[in-house]
Amino acid sequence: MIRAAICDDEIGTCSDIENMILNYAKRQALQIDTEVFYSGETLFWTIKNKDKYDLIFLDIQLVQLNGVQVGKQIREQLGNEKISIVYISAKETYAMSLFQVRPLDFLIKPVKQKNIDETLDKYIRLNHLMKNDFSFIQGNSYSGCIWMRFPILPVMERK
Repeated sequence: MIRAAICDDEIGTCSDIENMILNYAKRQALQIDTEVFYSGETLFWTIKNKDKYDLIFLDIQLVQLNGVQVGKQIREQLGNEKISIVYISAKETYAMSLFQVRPLDFLIKPVKQKNIDETLDKYIRLNHLMKNDFSFIQGNSYSGCIWMRFPILPVMERK
């Protein structure tokens, strides 16, 4: 399971991104739980008080505590390097100021399904989430199991 947070002060953007994430999860038979925040302060407070997220889609231009500041606080104050941060902005000019936060990705608004799919594919690949499990959704139920691959070695005949 992946726990994803979405933080943007635009309700429509949050809704669009959440729908795209859930669409991806359904197509890939993954369980992704999403939670939406409309301010950087609320998101940071929630993370600080031990609510865990694997992945955050974070707008840069927020009203008080902007996305860059939230990312820096997650990395520096909380010492959390595990959360993958995906920045979202309507402006490309922020890209250089994000290096200190070490984001997974940077998406330009309006975000498209293809962008979300590529970002989630990258997250899964980097975190090896698909290598040892099989899961599926049947109705409203999520099921899965762990499987292992064994190499098949060639057998050479002895003479």
